[in-house]
Amino acid sequence: MFRRRATPERSSGGRPAGRMGRFMRRMGERHARTPSEYAQQSVPAIEVTGGAHDRVEKGYDDEVQDDAHSTSESVVDEFLEWLGIPPDEPQFRWIGADAAATKLPAEWEELEDEGGKLFWEHVSGEVSDAHPNYVRFRALYEAEVARARKEAQHSRQRYLVATELPADGADGALEDALAETLGGEAWESLVLAFTIFVDNDNTRCALIRVVDANARDALRGDGSAVLGGAFRGWTVPLEAVEDVERVRRMELLARESRCVTVTNLPAGIDNTGLSKLFALCRGDFWWVRIEDLSGARGARALIEFTESIAARRTLAFNMFRMDGRFLHVTLGSSVA
Repeated sequence: MFRRRATPERSSGGRPAGRMGRFMRRMGERHARTPSEYAQQSVPAIEVTGGAHDRVEKGYDDEVQDDAHSTSESVVDEFLEWLGIPPDEPQFRWIGADAAATKLPAEWEELEDEGGKLFWEHVSGEVSDAHPNYVRFRALYEAEVARARKEAQHSRQRYLVATELPADGADGALEDALAETLGGEAWESLVLAFTIFVDNDNTRCALIRVVDANARDALRGDGSAVLGGAFRGWTVPLEAVEDVERVRRMELLARESRCVTVTNLPAGIDNTGLSKLFALCRGDFWWVRIEDLSGARGARALIEFTESIAARRTLAFNMFRMDGRFLHVTLGSSVA
């Protein structure tokens, strides 16, 4: 009904002969299915690797021939096409090179039915019409793509610059404005931590965290501040800040802002200070995101916050919506 095939070695021309199931001969047939269809199969979990060094540590050299890095570019291109890896992604060429140099795993055997169609049988009795190396390296490629996207997003969100501002000189106005906004408390020095990130709608923003000098140790590695009390640490996201080092004054920062995030808003907070901060914004409409509204304390803080705004007539409370742990409040300038 079918005949077993010995696994040939690499041909003299450098092409993968029978070792890859003679896929070169069958490229036109595409194994009767597309790579995307193969990728939908149940695939064993593959640990994401970071490059040649990691692959060696994980034992790939037991399966990859010594001439892995001498495989011709044309053969690598053919394996990339077989795996469905776009040619304009050179950072993943190593996957094609490894696939070209990897033998059929010993626990698999290549077979051919009476019609000449190839299939593969595992020692456990499992039968697959997809080459085991296709399943393996296609899954590896998809895992690497996912990892690269995650790392790119992480790098956008974690660009951190910490700056200490002196208490006098050119920055005195900034400290005065902050001290007034924070309820008149005079700090000898301030620490501003800037984080550039891209929001879900691809809006480029900057988070600015302010803590007093005594709370400097409370800055975590990711730049977030541990709140030691009202306004000991808070966050202001800003739109399109191209160079945070050039933005030195809170007035300018607030005027460019269309968004303010108040972190861990506690009950009994000095809402007058909040209103003063919001009053620095000159935009017609913007929004506030209040984080971590939990339980009665969060509800009470929201009530006090909105009542303070209404009483001062600095801003008008228009609407709000819940989104998980966050409350989004749309605000507009008060109309007399």
